[in-house]
Amino acid sequence: MDERNRYRLIGGIFMLALGAIFLPMLFDPAPTPQPAMDGQAIAEEAARLHQMSDIADMPMPQIPPSDIQERVAALGEVVDDAGFLVASGTRLGEPQLLPTAEDADVFAVQLGSFREEANARELRAKVRESGFEAFISAVRKNGSQPVEIRHRVAVGPILERDQADALRKQLADTFALEALVVGMQP
Repeated sequence: MDERNRYRLIGGIFMLALGAIFLPMLFDPAPTPQPAMDGQAIAEEAARLHQMSDIADMPMPQIPPSDIQERVAALGEVVDDAGFLVASGTRLGEPQLLPTAEDADVFAVQLGSFREEANARELRAKVRESGFEAFISAVRKNGSQPVEIRHRVAVGPILERDQADALRKQLADTFALEALVVGMQP
């Protein structure tokens, strides 16, 4: 088949497809507008439909009892309005860094503590680019007015104290920071 006949054939198929799509639209009746219903008419129609349905005869499903209100109340006792744990001051859901690491089972190496979260994010990004798993843990200092939030950057968790000490030295040398080994509660 030569090129000219192929174009005519494709054009003819295209025109038939357009006709099959748009021709039925021409013969469809125009949609009829629905009359506006006032509140009384809506209520009457709803009552009529309700009487016609079998739903009115069906028993209502029983909702199982839930203790969610008690659990929320219990959580409110350990978490303040800003989302920080009352006991430790750490934001709920973030790892808790404990100041003393002697009796801890899990350790972390704290690299810095910042008032500005952007500074903490910047240090965390540098540490992560170097291949270490760094995280930020926000802590709220109780008793200070106004309330002060510090964003601590740390690497961890580490299970052995000697590994934590070795990592502290490596991180302090790499980033020229005064790093500390702290206890960690994930």
